[in-house]
Amino acid sequence: MSESAWLGLSSQLLPADNQLSAERYTGQAAVLLALSGPPDNPHIILTRRAAHLAQHPSEIAFPGGKWERQDANLVQTALRESFEEVGLAPDQVDVLGCYPQFQTLKGVVVTPVIGVIPCDVHLVPDPAELDLIFTMPLRLLESNQAAAWRSVQQRGKNYRIPVFEYQQHTIWGLTAAIGNRLAMEVFSLSE
Repeated sequence: MSESAWLGLSSQLLPADNQLSAERYTGQAAVLLALSGPPDNPHIILTRRAAHLAQHPSEIAFPGGKWERQDANLVQTALRESFEEVGLAPDQVDVLGCYPQFQTLKGVVVTPVIGVIPCDVHLVPDPAELDLIFTMPLRLLESNQAAAWRSVQQRGKNYRIPVFEYQQHTIWGLTAAIGNRLAMEVFSLSE
């Protein structure tokens, strides 16, 4: 896969410059799928939420969070939250585009924003939100790498979600589903 692969991936995504009214985003969230390294072996940034948090303590997640009024759109939400959580400056992210929205089991609508960041970027976890930041090879989020599969039901439909293990971390739920989709698309482009 060459540098043009990022362009190929970008062509598969929704545009990042979609501007809608503020009311449109109320109650929504966005996460940043930050890729680094060579396109033929990209790594993805993941975080471990702080153990003291009331919601989803110690879970592995992408940087991100809920939309706030100062955010013009959900791309800005993902970039702002990433800066707050891991110190990733928005100007260090080359945003490629977005996936269609996912919905959590609790009904939160989440927009995944895909971007490329420099390999040498220095990230620092905000201890109020995170215990850890780490990278993992994106290829390890492909379906054939799943350690297990969980069945979940949402709105009367059953879904099979992969569960991944990496260096004593369990990646599951929405993070696993979104990461798996990205891995499958990135590596299908290189074939």
